Amino acid sequence: MPFRIPPMSELLKAANQLEITYAEIRKEKDSNRFLGSIRPATYNSDRINDMQFIKTLAQHISDNKANYSNVDASFKGQDYALVVAPFLKEALSGALLLDLLKITRSYKGDETSVKKNSALGNVILDLFKIDGLSEVPLDKQKKCLEALKTYIQIYDAHAKANNENPIQWHGQRANTELRKIIEREIKTIIELEAQNNPHNIAVPY
Repeated sequence: MPFRIPPMSELLKAANQLEITYAEIRKEKDSNRFLGSIRPATYNSDRINDMQFIKTLAQHISDNKANYSNVDASFKGQDYALVVAPFLKEALSGALLLDLLKITRSYKGDETSVKKNSALGNVILDLFKIDGLSEVPLDKQKKCLEALKTYIQIYDAHAKANNENPIQWHGQRANTELRKIIEREIKTIIELEAQNNPHNIAVPY
């Protein structure tokens, strides 16, 4: 089945329930580990902060989706349902795919291990109804990451123009660092496209 972004309502609901769903899957995976009944529960601060980033972004999109075309001049006068909403879905999907890229790379591109061991990976895979990152075409990955980058840039610039404190999107990373991470992933995808990479997954770095 071709990769498809879920409806906005489904994306927002999944993001809002992300920590609960993650905790349930993490508990199940921990119980299935060797000596799982006596080993301590897994705690991954990176995953916790990444989930909070997704949740923060989703809440911001939910609160501001009707007003986005007034903030981003390139969308001024555009039809919400046909143009603005698809972009916002791509931006939120970009945050989810950014984490899936990170998780898949941490398993050295082994998608079977991602599905077997990563609780957050499973949440994202289930949401998109895929078995691995390789099922997401490179052009879709790039488009979603570009939308995410644009969304963050627009609101950072909006805050600066209005002498407001910028939104702290990620608990561990400054906004400039977060944008650089997104830009690096986009650059990697462009390089993969040039190589006609058949797997849609970057070589781990």
